[in-house]
Amino acid sequence: MSKKASGITSITKKQFEALEDFIAYSKDGTDFGRRVILWLLRQTSQLSHAVCLSIPDITYGAKKASEVQVTAHNMNSCNGSTHLGLFLEGMGQPFFLSHLPRLMLDMGFSTKIPGQTIWWSPERYDGSARNVALPDKEILKCVGPKKLRHLQYHRINLSNGGKCYCGG
Repeated sequence: MSKKASGITSITKKQFEALEDFIAYSKDGTDFGRRVILWLLRQTSQLSHAVCLSIPDITYGAKKASEVQVTAHNMNSCNGSTHLGLFLEGMGQPFFLSHLPRLMLDMGFSTKIPGQTIWWSPERYDGSARNVALPDKEILKCVGPKKLRHLQYHRINLSNGGKCYCGG
């Protein structure tokens, strides 16, 4: 059951697509990190539900898990070029992207299992955010800005002998 964020200014589909493009074309972070962040953003029902994603190092590897957390950090950092928090604030959104080099489990944070957690939520390190299941790497290959998704579909469709994991 997902937590409905209270006091949220509604966001239009066009605004949500602009946010997706803003993240997708950010120069801060890695391609993999941006794809995971975009995928998780899409689980928020247009910024109306708080969600988090815990990425154990054993799932995608320690380097890839770290890339996601570092990308989230760099997009928020005043030393970066994205300034995601200011963009969201300008949209009137209390949501923000937070990150922590720890796993968020049902019973709280784990310091014994190496991994990373990122959140889309109005609260930092939101313990009541819905913890979503990790996406398959094939699904992440199809995550990108709307303009690129069609091209990615055809590239993957051809390279996988007609199999596409993009959902159409």
